[in-house]
Amino acid sequence: MGGPIDARRSPTAVNGRAQERGQGWPARDTIAYVPPLCPGAWRRVYPGFPPLSGFMAMNLDRHVTAHADMFDHLVTGDGDSAEKRRESVRRTCARWCGAPTGSAEPQRARPRTWH
Repeated sequence: MGGPIDARRSPTAVNGRAQERGQGWPARDTIAYVPPLCPGAWRRVYPGFPPLSGFMAMNLDRHVTAHADMFDHLVTGDGDSAEKRRESVRRTCARWCGAPTGSAEPQRARPRTWH
């Protein structure tokens, strides 16, 4: 969680929320299990889609515009520009979801464990 360096001297809403919920809430509310048929089945992991969803929601107009631009490039036959956009999106998703860059399935590729 983000907040001031010394939360006792300058508490924020983030600090108040953390105090209300206690120390165990991140594990209760954000940790999931790897599905049974995937490598690492039943391991406790932090899924990559919550931060990715939040990131996209913060810049929704930009992401929608970029998607529309990529579609326009494909329609007009400009495959090079569309491929550059697709590669950029793939790298961003892999980075946010914790997958190696070459993986198409981030959660199966390398789940992040919670200790």
